[in-house]
Amino acid sequence: MDAIKKKMQAMKLEKDNAMDKADTLEQQNKEANIRAEKAEDEVNKLQKKMQQLENDLDQTQEALLAANNHLEEKDKALSNAEEDVRNLQKKMQQIDNELDLVQQQLAQASTKLDEKDKALANAEEEVHNLQKKMQQLENDIDVVQESLLKANTQLEENNKALQNVSRAIPEIARLYYPGEMDLYTNHAITQ
Repeated sequence: MDAIKKKMQAMKLEKDNAMDKADTLEQQNKEANIRAEKAEDEVNKLQKKMQQLENDLDQTQEALLAANNHLEEKDKALSNAEEDVRNLQKKMQQIDNELDLVQQQLAQASTKLDEKDKALANAEEEVHNLQKKMQQLENDIDVVQESLLKANTQLEENNKALQNVSRAIPEIARLYYPGEMDLYTNHAITQ
């Protein structure tokens, strides 16, 4: 009986191993198919790219032909441009002469502008000095206002102290001069 159990266990183990191997082979087969599909896609892409390169070559050759034709046109345009340059050089000489005249006028205007700048600088300096004086006056006003505020505060404190002393005088008089205070009180009442 033990021998049969061992045999069955061995067979079960072989079966499990065979199933694992089959699963592994199936997975490898799937991966191989995927790689084959990718390789086929790559080949298709390369073929398309090669076709595109051939098309690009044709277009480039056509563009080269067009560029050569364009170059001939540019050579003609260059000849015309050289003629234009000669004409422009003549015109430039005229402009240079006019520029000399304008520069002379500019020099005169600059001299006048310098004079105006000096006058402006003097006026600005005077304004600056007046602003400084005004600032000093404002500072003096601030100091006076602060002193006035302190004096008012001191005056209020002195008034309060005086009121306190005035209230305390009758009490002190009663303590030190009781008979006289009655006369003062009676005299104040009769009046």
